[in-house]
Amino acid sequence: MRGQVTRRLRIGLLLYAAMTAAAVGLSRWRGAPLLAPPGGPETWAAALARDTGRSTHVISGALGLALALATLASTALLVRRARWARALRTEFRAALEGARSAELVALAVASGTAEELLFRGALQPALGLWLTSLLFGAVHFVPSRALLPWALWAALMGLLLGLVHAHTGSLVGAVVAHVVINAVNLQRITRFDPGL
Repeated sequence: MRGQVTRRLRIGLLLYAAMTAAAVGLSRWRGAPLLAPPGGPETWAAALARDTGRSTHVISGALGLALALATLASTALLVRRARWARALRTEFRAALEGARSAELVALAVASGTAEELLFRGALQPALGLWLTSLLFGAVHFVPSRALLPWALWAALMGLLLGLVHAHTGSLVGAVVAHVVINAVNLQRITRFDPGL
């Protein structure tokens, strides 16, 4: 069992490395830097940064952390109250059984960073917020009835992460939110409470 978990995690890390390479390649092809400095059209976050002397990266990071905390609270509530959320948690627990905490953190950092670089950094400027959010949900679709809510949730989260990026001009908030959400939820999943 342990070897199978390690192999799956390695495959996941390779997938996220490929996503990062794709994000860099798409950005170069478009001639736009992947980690563009904040700027462009004036946003409320840019105005706030200017007025407070803070970087838009700091404001983006704070928004990302707030989004992560709200999302973690809502997922905990959903697992307690919604049968589909408990079923989803059970499905993921089976896939993660035997994973060590450090492996889960590495997976959270890799997935959160690579997905944000690709979807919000490379694709959102080219495809727009709505299409990128739908695409983000679609890549989380696994042909299993129990996992369909995950794809819908991912599309909603893609929209929220995209809004943080769009309103700050920085990827920091989206990456912070995604990594924190994944890290905490992966730990929660492996510490399954059958009483829920």
